[in-house]
Amino acid sequence: MTPAVVVVETPGTSPTTWAPLVQELGASTVVAFPCSGSVADFEAAIRAAVAPGAIVVAHGIGATLALQSGAPAGRWVLLGPVLGPGPVGRLPAERCLAPSLARARWSVEPASILQPVVILAAALDDVAPVEVLVPESRKFPNRTLIRLGLGHFDARDQDHLGLLTDPIATEATVRAVRR
Repeated sequence: MTPAVVVVETPGTSPTTWAPLVQELGASTVVAFPCSGSVADFEAAIRAAVAPGAIVVAHGIGATLALQSGAPAGRWVLLGPVLGPGPVGRLPAERCLAPSLARARWSVEPASILQPVVILAAALDDVAPVEVLVPESRKFPNRTLIRLGLGHFDARDQDHLGLLTDPIATEATVRAVRR
């Protein structure tokens, strides 16, 4: 039986941004974030949504929150996760963003994540730049890094939001989930 796929939306993004990827993945659960709440509240919501062994697909700060949550995922597929010391200098927001996230400091310990981790990195990502993401990702004991963009024979480079919206990134994410 195929494990459930749980999508953790990026705080501040519109559900319509995620709709094509959610549909392609056939996600059984989507965790969205309200405009207010604490980091602890968001992490608790993620833990409650993730059944043991599920595949968690998450992007940006949502990926960081998912990793920090301690959810019992069987595999992580992370699109431009924010790794390394926080806070993040710039958070893109298509809609409201909980103030607690703008002030948060991230405490992900990659060495403690033993499940397989697939990380998609984009050449033009200015929220999770490859210069930070790639070295930090090496700390995961069981990680696969997928670099997207022109340098990797893709038709174009993607930025942070493009990891959700670009068909090239969607196809790479679906392949990572189904492998």
